[in-house]
Amino acid sequence: MPAYPVYALMVEFMAYTGLRASEVAGLEVGDLTFAPGLCCSVNVRRTKERRSGTWVTGKVEAVAPYRAATALASGADGRLPSRAPAR
Repeated sequence: MPAYPVYALMVEFMAYTGLRASEVAGLEVGDLTFAPGLCCSVNVRRTKERRSGTWVTGKVEAVAPYRAATALASGADGRLPSRAPAR
């Protein structure tokens, strides 16, 4: 088990969704939309960065006004599923 499991889960989430650290920092509960089954839609509407000891909210730099990503969760622990090795 990693020394800081919360960070491990965040890094795994970022790897599966392709989100940047500032986009993950800007997420709020209302940005998540849960669908039936194990699917969740993540709407990225803002970014947050730490500058001079304070959090600064910024805009998402993308063609669309916000980015969308889909994450899958498995099990009660909320861990993302393991990807099968490419054949």
